[in-house]
Amino acid sequence: MQNYKIMTRAIELNNGRFWRTFGEVAKHFSDMLSRYSPGDEVTDSKDHEDLCALLSRYDSILDRDRPSKIGCGIKYFTKEHNTDFSWSSTGFWVHRNDGSSCDFSLKKALGPLPEK
Repeated sequence: MQNYKIMTRAIELNNGRFWRTFGEVAKHFSDMLSRYSPGDEVTDSKDHEDLCALLSRYDSILDRDRPSKIGCGIKYFTKEHNTDFSWSSTGFWVHRNDGSSCDFSLKKALGPLPEK
């Protein structure tokens, strides 16, 4: 039953973008990811704006003991390969104004917001 709630939960980003269901927003970002090749910089201004808003949402969900994904500010995003010992995938990476970069999870960014 909990998965059903997640799938039907509306998502609104701080840039005014709104989706009625998790499935709609997940498709939006999946389609966006598919428009870029690994190593490509996200050049579409609307995509960049949506990713900035998504990363802001991610930081609001993060455990306060973890560093902000936005950090000192967002310079640009890229699509990159993510690998670990047992898996490989592609995803977005944020590149910050100080030259640092890191990946972030779309699934976590779209998770439920903490209770106020």
